[in-house]
Formats: sequence, structure tokens, C-alpha cells
Amino acid sequence: MVNRKQPAILDAAHRVLVNHEVYFFGSDAAKNAFVANPRKWCGKVTDPVTRERFHPKKSSPATTYSGRLYYFRSAESREAFLAMPEMYKDPTRTMPAM
Repeated sequence: MVNRKQPAILDAAHRVLVNHEVYFFGSDAAKNAFVANPRKWCGKVTDPVTRERFHPKKSSPATTYSGRLYYFRSAESREAFLAMPEMYKDPTRTMPAM
């Protein structure tokens, strides 16, 4: 996905969000190739529930929420996310005060 002769264009039209990672592309073709198979190109991502870094595999549970693709380390992590997606969509979240 990296073409040193074609620097990334830093605007929303050339951006893809996967988990809490942000990817920018230098062309529509590069972005489309990434979107067609994000696991091939994204490298490690952070599970939004456990905050563990991992390489998503074909068998990794996934979902799309608010236009963003999320991969998970386990089915349990995906279920926790689906139960309270607003809590897990923010990578800087903290535990609520009791």
C-alpha cells in the first residue's frame, strides 16, 4: 500500500478507520484495494474491549459500527462491544466513577 512516489492525502476522502487505527492513502485506487481486503494491509490493530494488539485473521470476529470496521481477538470481546459500543468506540476511555 506504500508508494513513495505518491504521498498520502490527509483528508477524509482518503481515510479509512479500522479499530482505533487511521489509514490515509495517496490515491482512490490504493484506498479501494485496502477496503477490499483490510486484513491484508492493516497490520496490528487494537481490540477495542481488551486493548490487546493483534493481527486480525480470516477467523477474527468483526463488526462495523458508525462506519468503522472493528476486529476482535475473540467472540466474547465482540459480544462485549456489541452490548455497549459507545463505551468501547473511544480509545481513550476510562472506567466510570462509582
